[in-house]
Amino acid sequence: MDIRFNIFISHDNSDETIAIELKKFIENIFLNTNVYVSGRDLEGGQTWIENIKLALKSSQVIIALVTKKSINANWLYFESGAGFTDDKNNSFNI
Repeated sequence: MDIRFNIFISHDNSDETIAIELKKFIENIFLNTNVYVSGRDLEGGQTWIENIKLALKSSQVIIALVTKKSINANWLYFESGAGFTDDKNNSFNI
């Protein structure tokens, strides 16, 4: 039986390169893990807000990638707040 573990990385566009590298690192270390990064995993033609909501709902952990560049990005707090309301309080800040 293959049990998958889902992680959502919330990030600002200015930190997308970091988010993608973090995704690669986590998926290489934990082979049963799917890491969602919107810039990499959102496919053309999809309703982006619905796709993000689904990814947030299906994740067990949300990592909020907060940097000096993104500290004021409201979307980060929206996504991590969505995790809080679903009792996904396993977030990390960098």
